[in-house]
Amino acid sequence: MRDKTAIVGIGQSEYGRFLPDSQLKLGAKALKAALADAGLEREDIDGMAVHLGWPLGVDYDHAAEAYGLD
Repeated sequence: MRDKTAIVGIGQSEYGRFLPDSQLKLGAKALKAALADAGLEREDIDGMAVHLGWPLGVDYDHAAEAYGLD
C-alpha cells in the first residue's frame, strides 16, 4: 500500500466527559466536517479507522452502517 494512502480531510466534534450527545452522533459531526474539509461525499470513502471509546465503544462496522457508508 506504499504511496497509495491519503488522509484528505479532518473533522472534529466536541470532546469531554459527560457530553449530551452519543459517541455515534459526535463521530457523525466529525465525519461531516472531514468530508466538507476534503470536498468529498460519503460515496467517495474507501475505508475508515475509528475509535469511539473504550472498552464499550462502537465497532467500525456498526459506525460505518450508522453513517451510511458502503
